[in-house]
Amino acid sequence: MVTPPGKDPRHERALVIVALLFLAIYFAVSASAGLNAYFTQDDGGNLLFMHKYWERTLGSVFGSALRVATPAYRPLGGVYYFTLYRLAGFNPVPFRAVCLGLMLANVFLAFVLLRRLSGSLEVALLGAVLMANHPAVFDILYSSGTIYEILCFLFYFLAVAYYLAWRQLAVLLVLTGCALDSKEMAMTLPGALLLIELVYFPPESWSWREGVGFAVRQGRGALAIAALVAPTIAVKTLTHNPLTD
Repeated sequence: MVTPPGKDPRHERALVIVALLFLAIYFAVSASAGLNAYFTQDDGGNLLFMHKYWERTLGSVFGSALRVATPAYRPLGGVYYFTLYRLAGFNPVPFRAVCLGLMLANVFLAFVLLRRLSGSLEVALLGAVLMANHPAVFDILYSSGTIYEILCFLFYFLAVAYYLAWRQLAVLLVLTGCALDSKEMAMTLPGALLLIELVYFPPESWSWREGVGFAVRQGRGALAIAALVAPTIAVKTLTHNPLTD
């Protein structure tokens, strides 16, 4: 993020630190009750039926995560369930602690990304506060079964933030793979990157030549990700798997 003219970078950094501390405290206070929540019906169903705990090993779940285009049900969520169940059994506190820790990371990520997109610390702070405790997603604070959404948000918007900063395709594909391993809504990521290019860096004109140049220069990231998303969609929809069942 480039500091606007006339602003002291040290002062700006201090304000960012204060904003992050405020977000951490705000989230801890507003989300603390979620640490005491018990398992939901989804948790048992996810562990036993969707991830088939008694039929698969942790190693096989990791293998599915590495392949990305796999019939396995949301492999990174499986890693979460398999690992914590083996460590803690039916003690819900570690499950909730991991979920809430990841959610705090997501709030910080939202702040960083909103600041980059808007150029305003105030807008970023307001957006992150709204996201931290929004009524539309209030159940996330109390249900470990939402680990798929939590993980998908993390890797989806890490991919967006990384794309805005560096655009190295190898890392971008890894982050996209992790998002796809978390939940199917990550399949919208190519469209999201294309929209960012159109909104923030549109072509000078909409001629045929400019359109082709735009696709080659600025659409490479979206096209590369689409090459990973397309076979994942095919496998998820055309094979026999827990999701299609």
